[in-house]
Amino acid sequence: MFKMKLIVAFVLLITMCTGVAGATWTSSIEITALPVSSDGSSPPPATYVRTFGVDDNATDGFDRNYDVTAPPLPMIDALDTYFPCSHEVVTRLATDMKADADTITWTLKVTVPSNSTVNMNWNTSNAPSDKTLVMNTGSASIDMKTQSSTTFETGSYSLYITSSKVVQDDTTPPSSGGGGSGGSGSSGEKYENIEIKDVVREYTTINEETSYEFKEESNPIETIKFTSLKNAGEISSMIEVLKGRSTLVKNDPSGKVYQNINIWVGKSGFATSNNIADVKVGFKVEKSWIEANDIVVSTIRLCRYYGDVWIPLPTKKSGEDGKYIYFESETPGFSPFSITGSMEGVAAQSSAASLMSSPNTDSMSSTVPEQIDTQASNEGVSMVWFVVGALMIILVGGSAYWMHKAKNKEK
Repeated sequence: MFKMKLIVAFVLLITMCTGVAGATWTSSIEITALPVSSDGSSPPPATYVRTFGVDDNATDGFDRNYDVTAPPLPMIDALDTYFPCSHEVVTRLATDMKADADTITWTLKVTVPSNSTVNMNWNTSNAPSDKTLVMNTGSASIDMKTQSSTTFETGSYSLYITSSKVVQDDTTPPSSGGGGSGGSGSSGEKYENIEIKDVVREYTTINEETSYEFKEESNPIETIKFTSLKNAGEISSMIEVLKGRSTLVKNDPSGKVYQNINIWVGKSGFATSNNIADVKVGFKVEKSWIEANDIVVSTIRLCRYYGDVWIPLPTKKSGEDGKYIYFESETPGFSPFSITGSMEGVAAQSSAASLMSSPNTDSMSSTVPEQIDTQASNEGVSMVWFVVGALMIILVGGSAYWMHKAKNKEK
């Protein structure tokens, strides 16, 4: 009987220790900068490893037990990469751990030095099989589980890595109806928030550009263009011009909002990298709005809401007339969008603040040694084993006392 009680005690102990553990996984990205010329004009080669992952005890901020700080901003033209962190001291991470959730997004900043190219390789074998892992570069959406590398030229990039538990297509089936009709869309947008619904249908042919042209005057979206990778037949494209922020999003984008819209192409599952490529959205902004709000034209962007964050898309001016300035943006998919811009004073202040705060931020980051994370992690592990040992002593000692007392009663 004593042996049985002891076995039960050990089983309970193991259950208690393992039951508190949640989902924990990490993936690493190797980032290597290589010179593109041999005349000495390129910085020397450099390689960094950046790690992201999930731990139930981590947060979106700095976690000394899980996160690892990154080196400060280099003072010369060199490779720089880090996960930004909202913390009063630590603002750059080499390892960024977050709590588990249905959807998680990491932001990875990469600066490729002059006359260089960056090769980026990753291994996602540790990521859960029931979660997607997508890297949004601003011009492409990469499935990190089916693709293991990519490259970047000289420049600065903000990469958004999103893990999603439930696979969600970027598109929602457009409802039937002609251009300019109002009402509720099957996209899930609330009826009362839809000002105009503009639908255009076009035939798609493999390896040819499909172009949708929208004629509704109050619709700021002029065109949608992409290269079709399949003969998909007639495909509908729908623009929902909204009265306010989309009811499908949680927050507003930064800057002054000109117009909120939803863009949907094809039925659910159509607008993926398997079916379309080189997606471009043409839109217009009234000059009167730009002038009335002191908007800097170069700050006007089409922003896409994806993975619970607003992502500014690559945008360029394509023309103008007496009433409008026209722009073109590249997007990896379709969802809620917002056309935004920054006021003259705000843009200048933001730029100046960025220049002034960068040295201080990096200086503060450099005062935090990376060893602090290892020490804290070791302390945490030691505490866990101390608690486990104490529980074992209590359970085993209690069982022995109970058995001894029972034997004395029998006597």
